[in-house]
Amino acid sequence: MTVFEAIKARRSVRKFKDTPISAEIIKEILEAARLAPQVEIPKIMFLA
Repeated sequence: MTVFEAIKARRSVRKFKDTPISAEIIKEILEAARLAPQVEIPKIMFLA
């Protein structure tokens, strides 16, 4: 699946399953988020 296909196939989920997620999977997801590039939003200062 390409990125474009993933974006086109995206959908919002309003109903979730009761299936538990293992701690190992949660750790992998958090590690991937930690390593992902981050966008720094510049602080805008207003002078009066």
